[in-house]
Amino acid sequence: MQVAEKTIYYLDESGKLNPEVLEVLDYLAGHPAVILGTGHGSWDEIDALIRAATERGVRRILVNHPHYMIGASGVQIPGLSTVDAVKEAVSYTKYAPQGRRGLSFAQRPASYGICDKKSYMEASNAGLINVVHIENKEMAAQVKSLCELDGVVDCFR
Repeated sequence: MQVAEKTIYYLDESGKLNPEVLEVLDYLAGHPAVILGTGHGSWDEIDALIRAATERGVRRILVNHPHYMIGASGVQIPGLSTVDAVKEAVSYTKYAPQGRRGLSFAQRPASYGICDKKSYMEASNAGLINVVHIENKEMAAQVKSLCELDGVVDCFR
């Protein structure tokens, strides 16, 4: 295995996104079918990336590590083996009445309570990207059913 000689950071020494990152975001804003994945960035990098992406009009953002959920519009769902397990996982990503996700309006993604609760929940549910990983034989055998599930936007292996 070859390891990169130098770690690549999204931010420069002053904490601003590198110009190349902004160029990619501008490209993605013009191609709404493409999903921006945050990769393995630090908290600061991912926060800056998501802020800049939304300001530039990127519509589909996927946080690759759920512990970094800071207002992004997507979740990767790895490690499951059945359609029922995927249905349950998806239910935790959606607000009522479509799911069981909790809600706090004291957070930046919810505009600190400034927006209407029902409108926020509906918009979040409609715009959420759930990507299911196909990582085992059991899931591979159920690809057709997985792709037909409400709330699953994409499957990959």
